[in-house]
Amino acid sequence: MRRFHLLYCRTLFPMLLLLFCLSCTSSPSEECARFMKRGDVYFSRKEFGRAILEYKKAIGTGEIVAQAHYRLALSYLSTAQTRQALLELEKTIEIDPQNLDAQIKTGQFHLAANKTELAAAKAALVLEKSPENIEALFLNMGVLLQQGNTKEAIETLKRITTLDPKNTRAFVLLGRIAEMRKNPDEARQNFKRAIEASPDNPALYLELARFYEQRGDFEEAEKALKDAILKVPEDATLILSLGNYYVRRGNPEAAEDLFLKTVQKAPKQVGPIVTLAVYYASQKNWPNAIKWMQQAIDLQPENLEIQNAMASFYLAQGETQKARTLIDHILEKDKTNIQTRFLKARMLFEKKDMSGAKEILQAIANEQQNHSGVYYHLGLIYLAEKSEKEAKAVLLKAVGYDPDNINAHMLLSQIFLNEGQADMAIEQLGIVLAMQPEHYQAYMLAAKAYLLKNDPNRARQALLNAAKIRPDDPAAYLQLANIELREGKYESAMSYVDKALSLRADYVAALDAKVSVYLARKEPEKALTFLDEQIGKNDANQVLKAALYEMEGRVFESTKSYKQSEISYKKALELNPDMVGPYLSLAGIYIETGKGEEAIVQYNEILEKQPGFIQAYLALAALYEAKGKVEKAKNMCEKALAINPDFAPAANNLAWIMLQQGQDPEKALTLAKKAKSLLPDDPRIIDTLGLALITNRLYPDAVSELKTGVDKAPNNPTILYHLGLAHWKNGEKDQAVDALNQALRTKDPFAERQSAKNLLDEIRETTGNAPEMSSGE
Repeated sequence: MRRFHLLYCRTLFPMLLLLFCLSCTSSPSEECARFMKRGDVYFSRKEFGRAILEYKKAIGTGEIVAQAHYRLALSYLSTAQTRQALLELEKTIEIDPQNLDAQIKTGQFHLAANKTELAAAKAALVLEKSPENIEALFLNMGVLLQQGNTKEAIETLKRITTLDPKNTRAFVLLGRIAEMRKNPDEARQNFKRAIEASPDNPALYLELARFYEQRGDFEEAEKALKDAILKVPEDATLILSLGNYYVRRGNPEAAEDLFLKTVQKAPKQVGPIVTLAVYYASQKNWPNAIKWMQQAIDLQPENLEIQNAMASFYLAQGETQKARTLIDHILEKDKTNIQTRFLKARMLFEKKDMSGAKEILQAIANEQQNHSGVYYHLGLIYLAEKSEKEAKAVLLKAVGYDPDNINAHMLLSQIFLNEGQADMAIEQLGIVLAMQPEHYQAYMLAAKAYLLKNDPNRARQALLNAAKIRPDDPAAYLQLANIELREGKYESAMSYVDKALSLRADYVAALDAKVSVYLARKEPEKALTFLDEQIGKNDANQVLKAALYEMEGRVFESTKSYKQSEISYKKALELNPDMVGPYLSLAGIYIETGKGEEAIVQYNEILEKQPGFIQAYLALAALYEAKGKVEKAKNMCEKALAINPDFAPAANNLAWIMLQQGQDPEKALTLAKKAKSLLPDDPRIIDTLGLALITNRLYPDAVSELKTGVDKAPNNPTILYHLGLAHWKNGEKDQAVDALNQALRTKDPFAERQSAKNLLDEIRETTGNAPEMSSGE
């Protein structure tokens, strides 16, 4: 009996266990439903990370459920993971083409990517099934705008307001389109209709305030902002908007008073305190900014976003160690925090760790595709790496995701200028000036763009606007002087130069421009008198005094007073041995006066007594080069570099000689880059680097460098010739012709004059068009 009982138990227990396991195993559809239910709960709580995990589990059961992919897409959208969201939307449509909302959202992605035809197809598909679908009508309106069909876009928006009279988005878009079409009355009416439709929505008052401010109706702008605060008095963003308005109107005291009173009314509310801290940061008042942000942290010690704000303050004021400590602390608590990782990338960028910063930024871009700041900083890294093509691509994404990213628009305008695309640069600068009508640098770049288009009148107006914004900055006046000098308007050129010098008496470029005006007016005596006065005034400033002696040498040389010129150039080198120009000028004088051999003997005698006298090696290099003894010239530069590897003039001259002889262009480029790193503002060194880049077929980089050289020495014909050559090699015929004609218009002799003429002939023969030849020929 006992044996029977044991046998029975051995048989029954496995059967019961099997039955128990079977009863606990749900079908895939039941599993999927359970995961979906949990995902929906998390989604309703806005715990999107957990919702994503549950929806993924639902999909992982093998059940083909369109709703799981759709809810996963919505979760990705809520966490700004746009790339993953689009993939899930497309899977949703593949399973269930009748999901019209997924169709619309996919169309919106296409519209944002300027894939107009694909977006139009999605809008048409939905409207065919649901003609009064509001979101589909908005999508269709966006398609019409991209196609340039503004009239039909307006009619579509009006239809939306008929179907949904409370649709504020439609009224706001109608207002913006009316603004764009220069119809302010219609714009105002639509913005007010939006407020009538939703009188408690503060964002609509902000829109109206923006409109009034841009129209110059400042009383109404302030009223609209105050009305918004009355609707939601605890909204820190609205208070900040009013404060920023006061700052823009030149009344920062009113802004500070507003923020302080708001904090006093609610001393335990974090929002107003953060707003006050951000205000102080905008005014570069870092002690107060940090004090108030610390109070916010004390109130909410677990709020990581406030800690991120504090870390950004530390970064902005150069407190890198404090920023690093706080960033590491935040990442310990949340290693996925996008803002903190972004700050870490910025910190690495400031430390010149480009690869580390790029790695973090690219990872963030993969997770959050619409982060404009990430693309902007990637653009900065690519520019630092001289990769303008890649920089342009990411900066276009930056302004695509945030059209108000002024810094990205400014970088794009500079890139377009470097590429010779003046119209594209002007378009970017126009966007900046529409947002900030008093953006000084935008006007300065606009002037360059108009000069590139051979439109000096608009360039002049842009510079005058810049001068109004910063009347104490001499740069705009100097550029105005250069335009006048180029057009032979010597009196007005001198007037602008004098204005620049009245603002900054030691402005070397303006001093040089004044000498150029005197020489253009054939008044060398006045130039020498002016320089003599300046040398006397600046006895304590050796670098400036050296530059003045070099200018004096140039004036003497222009009158063939070679002895006096030699004395001036030597004085310049005594004061500043790192200058490049005087060595070359002295060599030219010695050859011109037949004293080349005598000078070589003298410098060799000096070296016998002082073998470490590095300047003598450079002088000999210039003399040997002028006499065609290239190998000896190279040898002198190499000896100078052996004594001091960081002697920039020797690195520059050795690179120049190698380039002229077609020897080892890569080494010449390395030497030129080193010279530029040591003396970044010397136009002759920039010219050498530009030529090295041309020789190494790095034409866009050459154009960029040589434009910088022209900015520093606008009338240097050699730099202008090389800029023309770079433009031509880069496929920019019109810009090449312009630079070459500018070079040939100069009255000064320069070795490349015939080469410039030959290149113009080549352009004419290649393009079949005869470029306008300069009268300077």
